[in-house]
Amino acid sequence: MRISTNHDKLGDVTVTLAQAGSKVDGDTQGADRASVKVNLTDVLKVNDVTASVEYDVPSQNATVDLGYTNGDVNLGVKSVVNVNSQKATHKATVNYSGIEGVGVKAEVDQDVNGKLSVTKDKYELRVPFSKDGGVNPDDVQLRMTWSQDL
Repeated sequence: MRISTNHDKLGDVTVTLAQAGSKVDGDTQGADRASVKVNLTDVLKVNDVTASVEYDVPSQNATVDLGYTNGDVNLGVKSVVNVNSQKATHKATVNYSGIEGVGVKAEVDQDVNGKLSVTKDKYELRVPFSKDGGVNPDDVQLRMTWSQDL
């Protein structure tokens, strides 16, 4: 169950409650879930900047998501901190769409592991990399997305 509302001071607030085995945003939940997400974009009132915070009760994970758009470039930073263990993960993303019909995306985590993706129409070239191993040619993927009406 998802309840969304718009608060005068906070902006968009979403509460999600899900039982283990149910689907949320297309993902099957492995455990019961209760989370609160606050979209801070309206609070910040800074052009081209997006921000949200989310707290998931069962996992005790707090997530901060920041984004910035300038023309054809989108930058994103996402940090997840477990309140109980104080362990954190971070990921930075850069998207570029300035070449007609071609998308370029790079994702890097705090350990300098990530992937580079280049998309064109229904094709995607995905190249994972790591700080220690560089690029392993066996992990490179060429994907094609397609659909058919039945």
